[in-house]
Amino acid sequence: MKISTGDENHHDSRLLPRYLNRSAAVGLCSARAWRTRGAVLIAGTFAADWLWYAVTGHSVAYTSPASFPHPFWIIVVAQFIGAAGEEVGWRCFLQPTLQSRIGTFPASIVVGIAWGVWHIGVFAEGWVYASLFILFAVSLSVIFGELLSDARGGRLLLATSCHALFNLGMLLWFNEEDGSRLAMGTLASACTIAAVIVMVIVRGKWAGTSAVHLPTKSAR
Repeated sequence: MKISTGDENHHDSRLLPRYLNRSAAVGLCSARAWRTRGAVLIAGTFAADWLWYAVTGHSVAYTSPASFPHPFWIIVVAQFIGAAGEEVGWRCFLQPTLQSRIGTFPASIVVGIAWGVWHIGVFAEGWVYASLFILFAVSLSVIFGELLSDARGGRLLLATSCHALFNLGMLLWFNEEDGSRLAMGTLASACTIAAVIVMVIVRGKWAGTSAVHLPTKSAR
C-alpha cells in the first residue's frame, strides 16, 4: 500500500481549483451560446406564425408604426419599462425562488400560469381565447426559465428584452388583442413548439456535460 504524504495531498488540492475554474469557464461560454440560440429560436416563432398564416391563406394584420396615436419610440420605451416591471417579479424573484425548491421546469409552469392569469383581461374574450393565452404564457415561461436557469447576471435585461420584443411583434403583426383566436392560437402553438425544442436542446446539452471527472490517484 502506498502511503500518501502531505506534499502529495497539497499537489492534488491544487489541481481541483484549476479544474473547476476551467469547467466553470466552459459552462459560462456554453450558457451564453445557448441564450443566443434561444433568442434566435424565439424570433423564429414569429417566422413560423407568418408561414402558418401564408399556408392557411390568412393575411397578417400588419399595423404601421406611423398609424399609432403616439410616436412609436414612446411605445417602444413604454413596452420596455412595462416589461421590466413585470420581469422583476416573474423572472428575477418568483422563478428563482421556486426553482430552488421545486426545479426549473415545474417553477416555469407555475410562473407561466400565474403570468397568464395575471392578464385578467383575456378572460373577457372567452375561455377558449383565455386558455390559448395561458398556454402561450406558460410556453414563454418555460423558454425563459430554461435559458435563464444558470444565469449569474443579466437576468432582468434578457427577460425584459425578450418580453418587450414579443409584445412589440404582436402589436405590429397580429390582432390577438382584438380577440382573434387564430392569432392567439397560432402564437401559442408556435411558442409551445419552441419551448419543446429549447428543452430538448438545453437539457440534452446539460446531460452531456453534467458528469464531472476529477483527476485522482489510485492507492496501491
